[in-house]
Amino acid sequence: EEILTFGVGEGDRMDARSSTVWAKFSPDGQSMLTSSSSVAALWSAETGERLGVLSGHERRIIAASFSPGGSKIVTASSDRTARLWLAETAACE
Repeated sequence: EEILTFGVGEGDRMDARSSTVWAKFSPDGQSMLTSSSSVAALWSAETGERLGVLSGHERRIIAASFSPGGSKIVTASSDRTARLWLAETAACE
């Protein structure tokens, strides 16, 4: 069984020494959200392909969640902002 490791730094895959601090699956289990510092990334849970990068916060992302249907993602940062993203495009609304 292959174990994939993900991160949001240089390259699409990183090892366990990466700075990824948390990961969450989408409601349908098809994608995964990871965070490292002020950037989050969306990944295919099946292939490990990076689907998008959610950047724009000035400080560390401290929380994130998918909407119940999985079409949106909300991130909250220690910069005292929250951002709403479209999961399909990783674009900030």
